[in-house]
Amino acid sequence: MKTTKLCVPLCLCALCVFITAAPALDAAKQTNFLFFLVDDMGWADIGANGSTYHETPNIDRLARSGMRFTQGYAAGSVCSPTR
Repeated sequence: MKTTKLCVPLCLCALCVFITAAPALDAAKQTNFLFFLVDDMGWADIGANGSTYHETPNIDRLARSGMRFTQGYAAGSVCSPTR
């Protein structure tokens, strides 16, 4: 518990340092980064990963037109880390 209380502010401070230290990019060259944090969703629950049960046309369109990072792993074995 004490580690979590220390980790969150330190991570936020580190994030602020990296954001402010990054060189300014031209508006035309600026990269968009989209991160989905979803509670209790499996890797194959979107159409871009092969699901025929769930229809996710907008996420599928984004996946086709962008770069996909498919090797992400969670340290928790249950969905509680997202809560």
